[in-house]
Amino acid sequence: MKSILGLAALCLQGQALHAQVDPTLQREFHDHVVGLLQSAASELPSGDTLITFANQGPILYHIIDAQSALITSCMLRNDPMIGVTTTRWSDARITAFDVSWSRSGESEYSLHGEVSPAGISITGSHDTVLAIPEIPWTVADYAMEEHLVPLLSRAPLGSGPASVAILRPYPFKWDTVQVAVKDTSGVRFASVTDGSGKRSGMVIIAGPRLLFTGGSDRSSIKRPLELTPLFSEYERVTALMLYEQ
Repeated sequence: MKSILGLAALCLQGQALHAQVDPTLQREFHDHVVGLLQSAASELPSGDTLITFANQGPILYHIIDAQSALITSCMLRNDPMIGVTTTRWSDARITAFDVSWSRSGESEYSLHGEVSPAGISITGSHDTVLAIPEIPWTVADYAMEEHLVPLLSRAPLGSGPASVAILRPYPFKWDTVQVAVKDTSGVRFASVTDGSGKRSGMVIIAGPRLLFTGGSDRSSIKRPLELTPLFSEYERVTALMLYEQ
């Protein structure tokens, strides 16, 4: 475990690791995460594996399957508590969503949402109809930035920051953030500013896939697991630009 935490400290620096870390250590960490995920749940969705690191080491484990009209993501906390969110899209607009949170196989929270001209009809742990925001919006609990990708992928370049509303299912509240995007070498960098006016993070996207998120204070990052195909793309991008300012 000491070697695992040592690698986690290097990961938090956000560096391309292939030139810094013994491949054996990378393999140890990869296998550790795979084993943790397999032991946490009997069934997990397929997709890209990403990890959120903080100063104390890995704190969140993500599996993300991003398609043009469907995004499914699973997030495992160290509790362990597991959240699964699915958003369905048409022309960069959400048409439906499902959210579930469980602990030790027992359901703790669930929502189903359907979008129609009458509003956002929600059933489950909350039964209500919400007004559709007049600005672009999405559904994403904290640390599930992948459900912003359809909006960020199509956000106009070169204009001022645009407002995006985010329905946070678990606390059941709306947040509004400001996003500004630019493209570099086929990769999209999105700067995200929270409601207080403080830049809260950076989201990096390659095609429809999430590559990286990081807080403005660099105290945490989310990026692909070592020895996966997406990690190779992450290394390529971080070689171009570690943090887009």
